[in-house]
Amino acid sequence: MSKCATLLLIIVLTLSSLIIVESAFAQSIPKPSVPEFSVKLLDSSYDEPTTHSTNPYTGEKVTHPGYRVESRTIEIKIKNQPFTPFLVEEATANWTAYLQYNIRWKGHFEQDWHEIYIPTNGFAGANLESDYTAISFEGEYSSSEGLNLYYQGLIATFPSGAQVDFQVKAMIGYVHRDPSLLGWIFTGETSGWSETRTITIPASTASPTDSQTPDQTTEPTTNGDSQTLQSAAIIGTVVAIVLVSAVLLIYFKKRNRQTQLSAQQQLRNTMQKPIEGYQTRDLEAIP
Repeated sequence: MSKCATLLLIIVLTLSSLIIVESAFAQSIPKPSVPEFSVKLLDSSYDEPTTHSTNPYTGEKVTHPGYRVESRTIEIKIKNQPFTPFLVEEATANWTAYLQYNIRWKGHFEQDWHEIYIPTNGFAGANLESDYTAISFEGEYSSSEGLNLYYQGLIATFPSGAQVDFQVKAMIGYVHRDPSLLGWIFTGETSGWSETRTITIPASTASPTDSQTPDQTTEPTTNGDSQTLQSAAIIGTVVAIVLVSAVLLIYFKKRNRQTQLSAQQQLRNTMQKPIEGYQTRDLEAIP
């Protein structure tokens, strides 16, 4: 092979490699769409059972009574968009791009938003094995103090009756350290923030109802109503049977009494007729 042909082959291979790397990097970061999500406040209370132990110094048997732990969980459910992780080549490093989410919150009447995730601690990764990604925040709850949460980016106490807003943003890319900034950064594309969803912290320890959002629909709950109607129908039927039975009992008692009186009257009449006939015949026999 001549030197020109060899040189031409090297140039072609080099250009091909550059084109592949450039195209891989260029198409690797698509912009995600604004995610759809719902937020609910769930009753996650539980009972601690009674336990027993032995005092290590006296040998005394100690009983620790069980108790109820009141807690509530904020569940954010995000609808995933079609996505497959892929490799991104940047200079001499290779990175895997993932679908991730960030969440922010604020008081309903507050102006400033608070983001839960930052690059240093990482973002919430999408659960690609399901159609939805569920993210939960559980905290202790009391009707007097409200809901107490302690999470990175969500250290707050929402008082009873509080209204809390949430928004979600989708992200495609990767987190890596930037030597020039001496910190962690996110490289990739992000969507805009979603519409706002709001929950209300209950003012009592009763189980909270699911917080509804503008684009959510809820099937009407008919189990409780149907059970109530069935119970009312049963009670009404029993009352009707009792009333009808009482009326029939009074009727038959009255009818039996009238029948007995009628029979007694007929008996008297029957007994009186022979006597009257006998007296008549005796009078005719007298000359």
